[in-house]
Amino acid sequence: MPGSLSDIDAAGGLICGYLLQSDGTLKDLQWRDIDAALAETSANIWLHFNLADMRAQRWLAACPAIPRPAKDILLGSTNQMTLEPIGQGLVGILGDLHHEFDIDPSKISVLRLYLDDRLLISARRQPLRSVDSLRRAVAEQGHAARPIGLVIRLLHHLSETFGATIAELGETIDRIEDRILDDHVSNEGSELGRARQLIVRLRRHLVPQRHALAGLLNRLPNWLSGEEAADLRQAVERLDMLGHDLDLAQDRARLLQDEIANKQAERTNHNLYVLSIVTTIFLPITLITGVFGMNVGGLPGVQSSVGFDGVMLLMMATVIVSLCLLYWKKLF
Repeated sequence: MPGSLSDIDAAGGLICGYLLQSDGTLKDLQWRDIDAALAETSANIWLHFNLADMRAQRWLAACPAIPRPAKDILLGSTNQMTLEPIGQGLVGILGDLHHEFDIDPSKISVLRLYLDDRLLISARRQPLRSVDSLRRAVAEQGHAARPIGLVIRLLHHLSETFGATIAELGETIDRIEDRILDDHVSNEGSELGRARQLIVRLRRHLVPQRHALAGLLNRLPNWLSGEEAADLRQAVERLDMLGHDLDLAQDRARLLQDEIANKQAERTNHNLYVLSIVTTIFLPITLITGVFGMNVGGLPGVQSSVGFDGVMLLMMATVIVSLCLLYWKKLF
């Protein structure tokens, strides 16, 4: 290979790098430190890259510690959720929410990662919430476990991130339900539609992610200890529970959508009922005015001074009779 990996310009691309020392403490790594750290066979390392920077892409493509199939996933364009064994390591793509507030906070992107017994490499193109929470937590605590321990902590951060979003969805659905039960239906349909759209977007990422993680539990690498395997199963189960919460939110949103449609149908039917009552009352009056409005000879009362009063009395009597008939038939 022509030149050292750390010869790549150190100005960008590496978001953070940590040497996980045997006593659990951390040592920050810069570009110039990576070669020496990788040469230490007993060292545990976490490198987190920004794939929007070409220097990070060139480093990943040149790194001899990463198997060729793992490089294809780290540098590829596919966003299909996966986490599978490759050689003695694991490579995968996990969904995470965007971190920046000027972007739609519900928008989901992917985190690409590769890990083995001593090395964790993660990479993303947009700032992501969960991995950034993990990075800040590791930096604040000043110590970390093995790479698989970091992945387990990442899964817990994913659960917290998606869980908070699902909880907000639940609160939104609760508010909509309260207004519907109070019969205050105005723009709840559009608000519920946005909530359902977000649910669909989350399910599109969480469901395949749950399947990928569940499939991994049956193919764990042999370098995992029994305790690490148990912790990984617990983290996966916690993330799996979010899928059930999301399914429940989707069912509630669907039922509320049906309830809104039913209330709108009831309102429409009530309006049509009122309109039919009004039409029934005024139909005889319309007939009378139509008859006496004909411009033909022989109409009664045309030459009488009380003709107009007589017609008005006839119209009033017709209205009273119509109301009595409707009341008798219990139509109102």
